[in-house]
Amino acid sequence: MSLSISINNTKSKERIAGSQASISLSLFHLHHLLAAGVGLGEALTELSEMETNRRIRQVWLGVTSRVEAGESLSEAMASKPRIFSALVIALIRSGEINGQLAIACDNARELLEWNRATKARMATVLLYPMFALLVLLAVVAFLFISVVPSLENFLAAGNADLAWHTRGLLALSDWMGRLYVPLIVCLTSLVVCTMALRQCNANFKLFSDHCLLRLPVAGALICELSLSRYAIVCGRLYRSGIELEQSMKISEDLVVNKALGQGLIRARTLMMAGTSLGEALSGISLIPASFRRLLAAGESAGALGQAMLQAGDQRQRHAQHLVERIERLAGPVTLMVVGVNLLWIVISVLGPVYDSAINAVMQS
Repeated sequence: MSLSISINNTKSKERIAGSQASISLSLFHLHHLLAAGVGLGEALTELSEMETNRRIRQVWLGVTSRVEAGESLSEAMASKPRIFSALVIALIRSGEINGQLAIACDNARELLEWNRATKARMATVLLYPMFALLVLLAVVAFLFISVVPSLENFLAAGNADLAWHTRGLLALSDWMGRLYVPLIVCLTSLVVCTMALRQCNANFKLFSDHCLLRLPVAGALICELSLSRYAIVCGRLYRSGIELEQSMKISEDLVVNKALGQGLIRARTLMMAGTSLGEALSGISLIPASFRRLLAAGESAGALGQAMLQAGDQRQRHAQHLVERIERLAGPVTLMVVGVNLLWIVISVLGPVYDSAINAVMQS
């Protein structure tokens, strides 16, 4: 049951990702139609005719009918929360308020494309290290399960006292040969159960997300990417005329890590109670000090929106630096671990051979 839930969630995420790509393209066309002086109703009708995705075309037809009935564009979009995110609706509403709807459509498109690009970059970054890890595990398992046991009889036939590293190699190989099937089953069950619990239990998801942030390199990367998305989106929303509380609330939805998200929610609550943003963020140990100082300086100077954009750009650059480190180190670390295991096997095998040869020479 939990596996079917996970599969359904994956399919739902894929449909949402495809919808966001279509919505981004639609907002691009809507921006140019409105900028060219086309009326909103006519632009929406033209947009519906241009849309090739049947599902999204029906969505735009529904939005068009609501707008023609007297609703604003943001209100019509709000009736489709599974298609239009709170981020897009807030930007469109700000454009309606300040009379710059075309610019708001373009800003919403830019943010949607930036979010998609960030997610794609994250997936690309994690792909190579995960592939390298799987290759490493496969090579080491093959060496200890298939290669080393075939050499055990050869080593025993030498009638020589085996060195400690040779005995350790044979013991580890024997243990893995007997238990590798239960070990694979246990690891697979652990991964499936962890994914299921993260989907079903909010407390476990919070605990696991907190543990993820404590990982040496991956935790820093998750934190940097999450903060960069949060700060850039919040800064753009705030500079477009949306209230700071609403901008922060919308941006919190983009933070996938619940431990970090709860800290940001707590900071927003403290700020609404009268605490400055810098002081509210100071109580969150997961947030880097440089991020807090930059926002505090922007708040005191009356340029919080610009400070958020700069802080987001700074976190994005740090994330890019971590990504480059991971990409540079993944290959060499994999080769080093495989090489160490090969060296262990070679030394453990050749040592008894040399001992047997020396004993034979001495006896002759």
